[in-house]
Amino acid sequence: MKTFVAFLLVSLLSLTASVEAASVTPSTPAASAKKPVETDPEKGHFQTVFEHAFSFQKIRTDLDLSDNWLFLTLYRDREAAHIDLTTGKQIGVDAHLRDPVFVAFDPETRNLLVAQGNSRDYYVVPVGRSGPPLSVRTGLNPSWVGGDPSLGYYVLAGAVHLLYRLDKREGRPLDWTALGDRVRHVTLDTEKKRALFPLYRKERLMAVSLPSFHRQTDVDLGNCDHPRQALFGAGSPETEVLVLCRDGIYSGNPALEDFHRLSRFRKSSGMMVRIGKTSLLAISFPKSRMIRLWSEKTHHFIRTLHLDGRPVFLQGIPGTLDFLLVLDNPLDRESRVSRMRWVPDGNGDLLLPPSGAGELSAPSVKSFNPPGTSGTGNKGNTPLPANIRN
Repeated sequence: MKTFVAFLLVSLLSLTASVEAASVTPSTPAASAKKPVETDPEKGHFQTVFEHAFSFQKIRTDLDLSDNWLFLTLYRDREAAHIDLTTGKQIGVDAHLRDPVFVAFDPETRNLLVAQGNSRDYYVVPVGRSGPPLSVRTGLNPSWVGGDPSLGYYVLAGAVHLLYRLDKREGRPLDWTALGDRVRHVTLDTEKKRALFPLYRKERLMAVSLPSFHRQTDVDLGNCDHPRQALFGAGSPETEVLVLCRDGIYSGNPALEDFHRLSRFRKSSGMMVRIGKTSLLAISFPKSRMIRLWSEKTHHFIRTLHLDGRPVFLQGIPGTLDFLLVLDNPLDRESRVSRMRWVPDGNGDLLLPPSGAGELSAPSVKSFNPPGTSGTGNKGNTPLPANIRN
């Protein structure tokens, strides 16, 4: 009898242990947490989000990120128009103008400021409300217009090398400063409240405080050949500013008055934009019909995008890894506006640009779902059009 009771007790304990063991999920490699794939921003590929074709003409762009609009000046069509920034589909024409050559959007007044070439005028165009464009007299050949709500808005009279500060309410010029040389691109620094001007013929870099127009520095760029554009660096204070010259990239700090060449080019450069907050710069080479990706870390090119036309204008899209590309193809008598994207290998948060020039919020690239067929010649679901090679 005692033997039988002992046998039942052992059987019961064995059954209980089996049930408890079965209720515990075994730990297997498949059930363990997956390690996230690390992103290498210097490895990846270009992708075309959309492409919109126009008749052959000079086109320049600016952004309204609150409504996801892309504003365009169409020189030959004599229009200021806008398209959807996510699809590339044309929405409407904001104004019919004489010779529009450059555009800036003021999100506070919701006005377009349009520089009009070959004249002494620029336009103030109300967006989304009735009212005719206001024509305002300024210096000869207004070739650039731009600004920021924290800095104010400015018009560059290219023929006489004068920069005008505008009255926000009335749109008229308040005061001006003389630059003394041709300027191809103006860089605004919202953090330090200044503007940088690469002086094209003097091969110098001028820094002017805004809105006071106080001359901060005027730096000799050394062997720089025809400086085109300035951009804020992502490295040490000694390389605070990068300057794109025709023959290479130079870096330095305007306050230290010391610039040196980082990289020499064999081809003549055009413009540059930073890819998000990475150390990558997209640099255009119009005569060679290509865009090359340059690393600020290694000072080398790491990717080349061959095009079937000349890349004549680039503009970064804040908060994304994207930039706008204006391409001219004289043989086909066509100009195209494309939204290009750098897609790095893996996953990671590389979207926010470095502090400096006009940071704005925008939808995340991760949440963007490009359409398949919106806009003229849209390439939303293909990595690149057939006529563009990575």
